[in-house]
Amino acid sequence: MYDPVNGPLLVLLFPDNSSYGSLIRTYQYSGGVWTKHTDDLSSTAFSLGVYAGFLADGSLCVVPTWTDASVSAWRSGAWESIEDSVFSDLWNKTAGFSDDGEVYLVLENPQNEYALSVYQYDGSTWTILGTVGQFGAATDAWIGFNSMGEPLFFSCDYDYETGYSFQMYRWTGSDWEALANFPEWVITPYLCSNPIVSSASQMWCLVRDDSGGYPDVRTLEYIDDNWIMVGADPLSGGGAIAEDTLIDSDGNPIVALSEINAFNEMTVLRYREEAWETLGIRGFTFGDAADSGAMVLGGDGYLYLAYRAVGHENAASVMRYPMVQD
Repeated sequence: MYDPVNGPLLVLLFPDNSSYGSLIRTYQYSGGVWTKHTDDLSSTAFSLGVYAGFLADGSLCVVPTWTDASVSAWRSGAWESIEDSVFSDLWNKTAGFSDDGEVYLVLENPQNEYALSVYQYDGSTWTILGTVGQFGAATDAWIGFNSMGEPLFFSCDYDYETGYSFQMYRWTGSDWEALANFPEWVITPYLCSNPIVSSASQMWCLVRDDSGGYPDVRTLEYIDDNWIMVGADPLSGGGAIAEDTLIDSDGNPIVALSEINAFNEMTVLRYREEAWETLGIRGFTFGDAADSGAMVLGGDGYLYLAYRAVGHENAASVMRYPMVQD
């Protein structure tokens, strides 16, 4: 994350051995040093990930995933619970933060065949978008926003007989509108932190391609109500896992990859002038396997990438790339 006032902010999720649950810890980067930013936030429920963003009042908000529904904000030097009582029997699936500080939460109901619902928090009130359980169950889900700030909801499900099925919806202000289906050859869209990103006039999606005998990443662009493949070749050519993607200040998509054929080293690519280019060098983690990557564009002209350095006892690492030179 990047705090426009204080600079880079790192939100980490740890297993809490004392409670067999999870612990969220945050660090702020200032003056060349990472310092602890908030008190630890612990839970007796085990989480697999955490989403974080800023509310309209500037408060840091965190949402642990794959656990009992909980949403917390750091206000006045303490963590404050902001979930609704209706969430008590629901589980967090995924979350998204709009540019104006609203939280969009995807919850599943284990007592209703894991049906999914979307809730919006405007800083004081939770509102359900659509109807309860409108999307049915899904193996994975994601929520984000197009260039006009409209919420996009994506669901992916798997059936042993029919395989993967996935669909994207756009919130019109009163209902969810289904967008075009994905091509039949798509195995599954990569559900990284941001599998779908939008510029002022374009929208891209990362998808998985197994045609080479190993998982690799391709990019689709949404044109005239259809998903069209960008480029003739997969992004790696030797197998890769998509970690994160975003849009730069000029509207170009940037993708972080963990490359299977290169010991899972991290590589960052950008699509500009109808071609993919490498930012820095390929495999810049230099022999160290890396995963759980997350990127953010800082207001200081740098692209920041946080990742887990597997070869260094899974330590959290942060690197930055100067975008201003381009």
